[in-house]
Amino acid sequence: MYLQEIKIVDLQTSSWDKTVSNKTTADYVFKEKRYINYRGDRAAAPPFKFVWGCYNQLDNFRDVREWKTRYKATEVTVDDPYWPEGITPTNGKYIEGDAILMKVPILEYARKRKAEIARSESRPEAIKRNFAAETKAMGLNLSDEELDRLLSSRT
Repeated sequence: MYLQEIKIVDLQTSSWDKTVSNKTTADYVFKEKRYINYRGDRAAAPPFKFVWGCYNQLDNFRDVREWKTRYKATEVTVDDPYWPEGITPTNGKYIEGDAILMKVPILEYARKRKAEIARSESRPEAIKRNFAAETKAMGLNLSDEELDRLLSSRT
């Protein structure tokens, strides 16, 4: 199973027996289980985007710190009303292998994705500019049409 396939249960809108369930061991007894859903049911759309971040003790949790400082993310803990289905908490946090479940405020996540998309879309132009500068340094002064033809050819 891949991390992105793990469903997040919304404990606020789910119906579960709090008297026999144990949050610290993730032993829940559900009457009705509701999953996080950003597209359909508005009641199950939290103000966070859930992401799996690298949880590596060898680099002193550098990636977790980056998520916290750059995107205002926090770890999902047993005190939060969310549970990644099938994951047992470790030290009160949801860790699976070398990944930890983080929640990023939805607006911060949108800003992050916008910047990633802008970088991705500007990449072909940057490659073309670098290639043009490289050919010019070699003494070839190519027009835009010639550059396009060279970059699009498969030979």
